[in-house]
Amino acid sequence: MGREETVFEREALYDEVWKDPVRTVAQRYGISDVGLRKICNKLGVPLPPLGYWARIAAGRTPRIPPLRAHHKGPTRHVRSVYVDDEAPEKERRAATLLAETRPATWPEITIPATLDNVHSTVRRTARSIGNRVRKVETMVSSKGSDAFGVNVSGALKDRALRILDGVLIAFLSAGAKLIPGKSDQAPVHLEVAGQFVSFRLEEQMDRTLREPTPKEIAEQGQYSWRRIDLRVYKPNGKLKLTVLSDNKYLPILDRRRWLICETGRPLS
Repeated sequence: MGREETVFEREALYDEVWKDPVRTVAQRYGISDVGLRKICNKLGVPLPPLGYWARIAAGRTPRIPPLRAHHKGPTRHVRSVYVDDEAPEKERRAATLLAETRPATWPEITIPATLDNVHSTVRRTARSIGNRVRKVETMVSSKGSDAFGVNVSGALKDRALRILDGVLIAFLSAGAKLIPGKSDQAPVHLEVAGQFVSFRLEEQMDRTLREPTPKEIAEQGQYSWRRIDLRVYKPNGKLKLTVLSDNKYLPILDRRRWLICETGRPLS
C-alpha cells in the first residue's frame, strides 16, 4: 500500500479549466468535478460561468477573467490518496474465483405469498421480532445471533420476511452455504466462495419537521442554549436490502444498496 500524490499548480490549473470544461479536467485527474471546483476555489482560480461553453460552441468569444494577481491563499494543492499496489492481482484472482464458482444458471427470486412454508432461518427471524405490535407504524427489529437483520414498521413486517425468504432461497439455490449463528461467535450468515455474506433489510424513513410545543418554546426562552429537536421520522413503506460483508458497517457489492419491491427485483 502506497500513496499517490497529485500536485495542482494555480496558474497551470487556471489554463486548464479555461481550455476544457471542468468535468473534462476533473476526469483527467481522476476526481469529481465537485472536488476540482473546491480545489479551484481554494487556489483562487476563477471558473467559467454557466453557458460559457455553449457560447464558445456558437462561435462567440466570451471574456475570460484574469487570474487575480494579489491572491493571499495557497498557490498549489497536493492531493494524496492511498493506492493498493496489489489491486490488479486481487482483481485478477477475484475474476478467476467468480468464473470458477459462477452458477450455471442464476435463480429467480420468488417471493412467497405467505409465511406458511418459509425457510427455518426466516421463521427464527420472525420469532425474534415477536408478534405483538401495538401500532402498524411502530418500528420492530429482529434480535439474536441466529436471525438476519430486519428493522421495519409493524405494517411491513410480514412483507419484509417474505422478501427475506425469497432472497435467501435464491442464494442457497446458487450454491451459497448457510452457516448457523452462535451467541459467542459469528451471527447467522451465508458462505459464498469462501466469503462471509449477510443481509440487512430495513424500511426507509421520511423526515419532516414539527411545530414546537408551547412548553418547548417557553423552555427555549428560559434556556437559550437548549436546542429543540423538531425532526419527525416516519416509515415510508420502501424497503432497502443491504448485502453485508463480515464487517456489518461495510456493505459489499461496491457499497451499492438495493431498494426492492414486492417482486424482489432490484430498482435503480
